[in-house]
Amino acid sequence: MADDPALCDRLAGSGCRQLLIGFESPRAADLTGLDPPGMEAAAGARLRRVIDTLQSRGVSVNGCFILGLDAQTPDVFAEILTFVRTSGLAEVQYTVLTPFPARRYTRGSVEKAGCSANGSGTGAPSST
Repeated sequence: MADDPALCDRLAGSGCRQLLIGFESPRAADLTGLDPPGMEAAAGARLRRVIDTLQSRGVSVNGCFILGLDAQTPDVFAEILTFVRTSGLAEVQYTVLTPFPARRYTRGSVEKAGCSANGSGTGAPSST
């Protein structure tokens, strides 16, 4: 969207005052394998351009980030915080990865976190 200034102008002109955008992570490697393919190209500097383009037209950006993606390590907390503090985002939401059934990251992410779908916290599959 931010690559099309005329579209951004029309969006602002229509009365839109805020967009919620799922940035997921400022690190490209964290986004590999998420839908849609190629999403990782939106990381870092491009995200800042999206924020600047929209907010300069009076459309505030509510940026959403997911914590718990397969490629993330504990240092992601500081990286997201730095990105948020330096990006000019109007609002921010942090979401813990929700492992939906039939998604490729469900078992790996849940077990890596030391949790399980049965709530035992062991990472072991339920025997029931």
